[in-house]
Amino acid sequence: MNYKLLTIRCMLFLQICFSVICLSLTDAFAYQNTLEKIKSSGVLTWGFNAEGGAPYVFHDLKHSSKLIGFEVELVEAIARELGVKVQCFQNVWDSILLSLQRGDFDIALNGIEITPDREQSILFTRPYYVYAEQIVVRAADNRINSLEDLRGKKVGTLYNTAAKRMLEEMGEVTVNIYSGQVEPFKDLSLNRIDAVFVDLPIASYYAMPNPQLRLVGKPAGEGYYGIAVRKEDTALAEELNKIIEKLLRTGELKKIYGRWGLWNTAQEKLFLHEELLQKR
Repeated sequence: MNYKLLTIRCMLFLQICFSVICLSLTDAFAYQNTLEKIKSSGVLTWGFNAEGGAPYVFHDLKHSSKLIGFEVELVEAIARELGVKVQCFQNVWDSILLSLQRGDFDIALNGIEITPDREQSILFTRPYYVYAEQIVVRAADNRINSLEDLRGKKVGTLYNTAAKRMLEEMGEVTVNIYSGQVEPFKDLSLNRIDAVFVDLPIASYYAMPNPQLRLVGKPAGEGYYGIAVRKEDTALAEELNKIIEKLLRTGELKKIYGRWGLWNTAQEKLFLHEELLQKR
């Protein structure tokens, strides 16, 4: 028997086994339970886009370094329930979910609509807000009073939203797409477009205090916002679901939304989350 050859083979085999074990440990560490990581580090990392993000998350005009908004208060309440602090990560809206998947932060929460296409790659929590789409026009313009009246008009909306999809499905509408929330209302005031069609929280925040603008027609296209986490972070999603449930049942969620003028009868559907989720 060639003992030298046998020894070399044994050494090669052991080296391969060692490499496999190391790779397994590396993968296990890389995919460490995110919930455990959050609790052990004492930090919840949150990704969002605060540029023109009212009333979700935006910079306080009086204190530019301070973030305010109903989602800021929501995340702070979640962090309190987890017993951790919040670390914020400003991110471009268009790539927020890609950044989440890459591991840049633990959660993405920024008025992100729960849609079937997003659910292919992202895990969502139960809904934390029921939204609908709202038309905004100039105060003196009486041509538009319903969704059908938008046909043949120039309408501003936001990139990658349910409102955009609804306008495109209608047809006969010239859709102007914006990446920020301030710009469409500015263009509407300057007569560059005929109307704005966006989520009701955005429409209410920007149009109601502005005497030059007004909301028309009934809200349409109801949907739900959810907190986005990575597909493998099921434990984190389950924990967040429990916290949202608690904030809802104790009335804290209603108080947060009430401070921003966002609580309405549609939010009562959050109490029926199991049936609601099954019907989506």
